[in-house]
Formats: sequence, structure tokens, C-alpha cells
Amino acid sequence: MSSLGFKISSVDYADLDAFGPDHILARLRAGDPRLLGGFPLLEKDVNPEPSTSRFANRAALAEILKASSRLSIGDGDVRFVVAGQQVGLLTGPLYTFLKAITAIGLAADLEKTTGCRHLPLFWMASEDHDHVEVNRCSLNGRRFVAGSSGGTIPARRAQVADLSLGAHKEALIDFVREILPAGEARHSLVHTMVESASFESYATFFKSLMTSLFGERLCLVDPIALRPLTAPVLAALVEDWPQVTAAFDAGSTVLTVQGYSPPLGRPGLFEIHGGMRIKVEISAEGAVLSSGKCSLREAADRIRANPASFSPNAALRPVVQDAILPVSAMVGGPSELLYLWQIDALYAVAGVRRAPLWPRISATFVEPRIARAARKARLAGRELIDGKSPAATDDSDAAALREAGGRLLDRFDRFLERREDKKIRRSRSTLSSLIDKTAARMGEVLADEAGRGRTLFDTIASALRPEGKLQERAAGPLEFVGRYGTAFVDRSLEAFDPWAIAHQLVEIIPGGPPGDPATDQGDKK
Repeated sequence: MSSLGFKISSVDYADLDAFGPDHILARLRAGDPRLLGGFPLLEKDVNPEPSTSRFANRAALAEILKASSRLSIGDGDVRFVVAGQQVGLLTGPLYTFLKAITAIGLAADLEKTTGCRHLPLFWMASEDHDHVEVNRCSLNGRRFVAGSSGGTIPARRAQVADLSLGAHKEALIDFVREILPAGEARHSLVHTMVESASFESYATFFKSLMTSLFGERLCLVDPIALRPLTAPVLAALVEDWPQVTAAFDAGSTVLTVQGYSPPLGRPGLFEIHGGMRIKVEISAEGAVLSSGKCSLREAADRIRANPASFSPNAALRPVVQDAILPVSAMVGGPSELLYLWQIDALYAVAGVRRAPLWPRISATFVEPRIARAARKARLAGRELIDGKSPAATDDSDAAALREAGGRLLDRFDRFLERREDKKIRRSRSTLSSLIDKTAARMGEVLADEAGRGRTLFDTIASALRPEGKLQERAAGPLEFVGRYGTAFVDRSLEAFDPWAIAHQLVEIIPGGPPGDPATDQGDKK
């Protein structure tokens, strides 16, 4: 299939309604230390110290990675750039794809600047038990939902790694085939990727598709396989639980002082018992396990003796990750960056030197028909991403109506200042609403006549703001792979700058040669 051209322009997060000047990404872009309060941000062109701890066991790590992921880390100095996400159907939303792209790009750059081997590693959230986060996907605005069979009580559900997708295989394949346009790219996607994927579980299906997209360029790891290494970290944290909760509270205070609502609840862990992932009730007085109530020391001993039966929650997962892996950078989305900042003080309690953080690439892809519609509507940059309605080309009549209406309403107001009358005030309100609605309708009529009306705008918005959300949060990467083939993946790896802290607006140009400046990077800041 012919190669693709990408024309990329950048829009500052501070200028977008979806983010704004106080957003964490806008603050990172500004780089003002007064607004970041010690945020552990990765620095470009600086050799980062990888995470480390007393729990690190290189030999055991190498053995587990080779057995579970067929990944050989060799004997040299190997470090990781880590990203992670729930194992969503069809890889989940675009931001999962963009996290992987960021990790691959950062690992390549860090390897050049440090001289140390860097591997991009994707930490699959296979332990998760929130089935609603993974059992649905969207293609071209259509949604597929796989039934959930893991229990209805949020704190007592099976891990998604234990839920089979076999019963949904044919329906999911038919869904992809029906939604995507016929052609070579769809045929390849359906037959080479989806049909040949492992439907044993959500985790195996996700891993199969991500491997089909990225091949050996991305290492995927299942944390369940790493539990012999993570259990000692969890046990040590449980023994120091009062210090853990105090440090967590201190981190939450840091975010509050900086003007953010702390996104995480409390640190905790889960026990896998009877096929369910059950929240462990834990306090300074002790813990409640499946075997009953026990002291913190007894709970820690139980975790060490049964490593396969325990996993961390979101607040502890990054800590155990950095404790067992030499991580040079952790890639996160906006919400993740906030909670990774919130748990900063936990690392000292665990005796772990944490990895620095870096925001994932954020992007909106504009396909050729949408690019043509946007040019016709004269929408670009901020307006295009925010989904603003186009203004009429000539709204003089509407403006005149508003001006005349304003004068009339002023007369009402002057009268009401002298004599308050409820009926006249209601009439004034009705008239004001009628003027606004009439002027707006006049603008719509003029926009339609100019070919820039609501239908055109809705076409653009449905593609770039599906479900009213940023495209990266609602659309999936397989929509684009199903139309452009794996050239979409290759071009994304070539074109994106992983160090850019700005929202990327990407116009897709079919057949554009990768090296052609006219179809390559635009205004990259």
C-alpha cells in the first residue's frame, strides 16, 4: 500500500477549551517551576537516573520476561520507557496507541543520548476488574459491547485476564468487517490481525493486536507474570501502612495546594480468591484477608508466601513497577500525570528511586474528506479541535437585528427602572429570547447558503469530536489502520516528535511521500 503523508501543526494546550491554561499539560508546556511544585518531569538532553530499589532482581526479571514475553534483556545495561493501559477491545481508544508511539520514540531518543540500551515496554493492566472499561469499543461512531460475566459487585470481580472472549469472536469480527470500508486495508486487518488474534482473554486479545501493529518495536508485559517480584514490594508497604497513608495524604495536599482535585482515593491492594479480585480492607490495626483478620506483619507474610494471589491498586502499581524495573521514564496521559504526582511521597516509604514522568503524545487526526470540509468551512487549528460552529460569511442582517433589538430592550429596562411590573418584565424576557433565536437562525440560513452550515459542521465534529469528546478519547486506532493499513502505524512512528508538549493536529495525506516537506511536519513547536 502507498505511504502516507502527515502534515502536523501544534496547538498550545492553554488555548484549547478541552484543556485550558491551568491544565497540567499547559503548565508542563509553560515550564514554570512555581506552577509545578516539584513535579518529577523528564528533562530532554539530560541522562535520567533509572528507577531502582532493594527489591530489584535483574536475573529473576530477565527470566520472567523471557518466559512470559519472549523478551531477552541480555547482560548489558538495559533500561525501560514504560507506558500502560487497560486491555481494551480492539486496543481501546486512540490514546492507548499514542502512549505506545510516545514510549517507542522516547526509548529511541534516550538510547542515543545516554548510550544505554532502552526498550519501550507496555504494562498491560490485565489485573484490572473494571469490565466496563474494556468490554466495549467504537468504530466510525458505532459501538460494540461484549457481555460481562465476572460479577456485579465492583470490589468482587474476576480479573479481565481471566475473562474469555471466545463467545464474542464471530460477532466482533463481523462488526469490524461491517463497519470498515471494503478494501485491501480492511482485508488485512480482519484476516491478519483480528481473526488470528488470541481470544483466550481480554489480555491475550489485546496483546495479539498490539503485537500485530508494532511487532518487535514494542515490548508487552503482563504484570501477573511479574507477581513473584512485586509481592515483596507490596509486603513491605503493608508492614509500613501508617507511613504509606501519611505519605499519600501529603501527596494529596500537594495537588490541592497547586489547585487540582486529587484523582486517587486511597492506596490499597487486592487478593485474588475464588476466581475473584477482592479488595483488601487494611488499616493501621491490621488487614482482612480471605483467611480472616490479621496483623500487618501477618498480612505481609501471607503476601510473600502467596505472591500470585495479590496485586496493587492504581496508587501502588507505579511504585511496585519502579521497584522491580530500571525505568528511565514513565509515559502518562493527563489524568495519570496527576495521580503519579499525587503518589510521589510513597516512593520514599518504599525505598524506591522513582522514574521521571513524561506526557504522552496528544493528537487529532484529520482525514482527507474532513480536511476538505474544514477548508470549506474555514476552520483550522484551535477552532477545528474545539469543535466551534462556523460563523456566517455575511451576518449583517443578523447583526442589525441584534442592534435594533438591543435598543428596544434598553427602552424596556429604562421603563422597568422607574416602574417595576411583572408582566412587562416577562414580556421583556420573551422578546430578548426571540431576538436571539431569530438572529441565530438568520446566521444559520446564511451559513447554509455559503456551504458552511450546520450539516458541514456536524460532519467535521462527528469525526474530530466523536461523542462530544476529543477524538483520542472516543475513536480507536483500528479505524485508521482499517483504511490506510499498517502504513498509518509506520508513519505515526516516523512523524511524531515524542518531546512535543502540545496538541498535534495531523492532516492525513494518502500517497504523500514520507520525506516530502509539503506533507511532513508543519508548525511543530
